[in-house]
Amino acid sequence: MSSSRYTELPEAAPAARERERASALAAGALMVLAVGLLAAPVAWNGFAFIYHDSIDYLGLTFTWQMPEFRTAAYGLFAGIGHLAGNPTAIVLAQSALVVAIIALCVRAQFPQARFPAAFAVTMMAALCGGISLFASQIMADVFAGAAVLGLCSLMLFADGLSPWRRYILALACAVAVAVHTSHVGTAVGLLGLGLAARLVHRRWPAVPPVRLREALLCVCAAIAFAVAGNAYVTGRPFLTQPATVQSLGMFVEGGVAKAYLDHHCADASEYGEQAPFRLCAYRNALPRTANEFLWNRITSPLYALGGWNAVRGEAEAVVDGALETMPGAVARQALDLTLAQLFMLDPGDGLEPRSPYYLQHIGAWYPHDARAFQNSRQQRGIDFSLLNWPTRAVMGSSLAVLLVFMLAARRAPRQALFAGAILAAVLGNAFICGALSNPNHRYQGRMVWLVASAAVMLIFSGTTSGRPARRETAPQPGSV
Repeated sequence: MSSSRYTELPEAAPAARERERASALAAGALMVLAVGLLAAPVAWNGFAFIYHDSIDYLGLTFTWQMPEFRTAAYGLFAGIGHLAGNPTAIVLAQSALVVAIIALCVRAQFPQARFPAAFAVTMMAALCGGISLFASQIMADVFAGAAVLGLCSLMLFADGLSPWRRYILALACAVAVAVHTSHVGTAVGLLGLGLAARLVHRRWPAVPPVRLREALLCVCAAIAFAVAGNAYVTGRPFLTQPATVQSLGMFVEGGVAKAYLDHHCADASEYGEQAPFRLCAYRNALPRTANEFLWNRITSPLYALGGWNAVRGEAEAVVDGALETMPGAVARQALDLTLAQLFMLDPGDGLEPRSPYYLQHIGAWYPHDARAFQNSRQQRGIDFSLLNWPTRAVMGSSLAVLLVFMLAARRAPRQALFAGAILAAVLGNAFICGALSNPNHRYQGRMVWLVASAAVMLIFSGTTSGRPARRETAPQPGSV
């Protein structure tokens, strides 16, 4: 029997190579199709979607001026459009990078024979979760979910990838993390959870082992990319710009700023003293939201008092004073804003028609594309409200799937840990964006495709084993 088997191997080898080649071609075709689907809204709209912040990122490599309250990494990434002479290149580049991350994460969990089907199902779920809308914007939001998916896969399923694929996934995720400070916060949180799970595994071996080497490499590289990008543009190495004015805006929305000013401004007037803050004159006319306070140049007291730089010192005094004297109110505010952010999912946030200011700058930087921007559907107005309930339905049903897998931890411990990590990332995103910044629909809406993709990956993988899918290897001579 042994000699018969060896004589069949040379004949079987060409057929096996042919099947492997066909599988690789099919996988490549699927990935190209996926990139096209992610970028398809650009063709429908007539131009990449432009958010408020997009103009700062588009212009960074033209002006080399660091915008207020931004980091350089995504602006440098958007320089791809500058090099190509067309902003659509930015959308294609970020779509390709996200598709590559998804493909590697799927490959880590599923053997080669099941990869095409698993990848197709995962991409369908991502599309139902609105990934193409975020991929088609000149914004870093599409990378938020990709960074989480990649890090969770590196920690839990990396042994399903060959070494070179692991490091490619780590590098791609490092870019996804580096392009926005909120991604860095979420990534560091996931890394901390991975470390905790590793320590728990030593005490209770039933908890699946967690790999940290590639994930740690990814996060360290991301921080290095972000700091280096800021240093390249400004000449100063830093991870984030001072956020005191933004924190004041958050305190305005949460009500802590008014409570603090009411106390201190009233005390001053009672004793005939000069008001301790210029904001005292506006404490009864503070805007309802942080966005109005930070960006409305017509009605916001921030601009009546001279703008960000003029108010920075006073903002620091109010924020530090509230943290010191009103810790309970600050904690309640953080919880309220986190919960508010958790349920804000509606698509199309901030994609209303843009003012002539945007056309002026796009025309200066991309003169051949100015007419396309002016004639885009976005500039005519798009009603995204029809997508609100489908988006919430996708998020709700996907979260339910993750909870089911967490409850089935004994049957599939590694899948349960994966589901728990995704849920932790969703909660962490709500806290970072809601409680540390200010709630917006786009911040949590960008996580819907992640949750949907993770849910279908878990369903597709089944729950018969807690072990990750291993890479398929060719049969060795003498194996049974």
